[in-house]
Amino acid sequence: RKDMDAGTNRIPAYEVNKFLYSLSLPLMFLLATYVYLKKFFFGQLKTNLCWFDGFSHRCRRIKETASSWESLDILYNHCNGEYGWLTDFWLNIRNSQAVRNRKILVKEKLMEAAREMGENSPLILSVACGSAQAIIEFLAENSGGDFRPRAILLDIDPAALQHARVLAGHYGVEGRVDFVQGSVKNIRRTMQAWPKPHIVETVGLLDYFSDERVVALLHSVYELMVHGGRLITGN
Repeated sequence: RKDMDAGTNRIPAYEVNKFLYSLSLPLMFLLATYVYLKKFFFGQLKTNLCWFDGFSHRCRRIKETASSWESLDILYNHCNGEYGWLTDFWLNIRNSQAVRNRKILVKEKLMEAAREMGENSPLILSVACGSAQAIIEFLAENSGGDFRPRAILLDIDPAALQHARVLAGHYGVEGRVDFVQGSVKNIRRTMQAWPKPHIVETVGLLDYFSDERVVALLHSVYELMVHGGRLITGN
């Protein structure tokens, strides 16, 4: 309990760099309109904008892997100066900052949920986990003392699970993580043999679902959790 209380007193370091991007916002609207018109008249393009995915390999990879764990992995782990000033500019825009801040928020909400439930060894189920970097970092940051969370990572993509496995090994928490390959369509059947989680995290998934499918998934999640469990989501 003492460990949990200490964890919730940490002050997260959010990114708040907005001055340059506020000034460049009108230009970004013009560039977005230009790309939209190009796609409207010419269809899918190999290069949307030379100053984005034309000259920057990292930005091009983000475009190619959009909506996947790999694009998030690039944004989460971007280091300024590694790929040049152009890449730094685009990978530090407000949208990119928001993605990295969301990772911090997820870790804070995991601690908050565990604290509310009074669980020293909460089991976290990450649905459509991708690389699960937020979950794995949370486990690594809470490896000592009596508070030792565990996680089950569920994803349909074996490449995402393999990357998560490598990440868990890098952080030294592989013994506290289980990996399950499966679709959210069959989540109840897939997870019926596993222990009920205290916390279910599914951030970045519901954006792509219809309202009806979201409701169906949340019904399944409710049935999977322990009584009084917590759901962490966002879209």
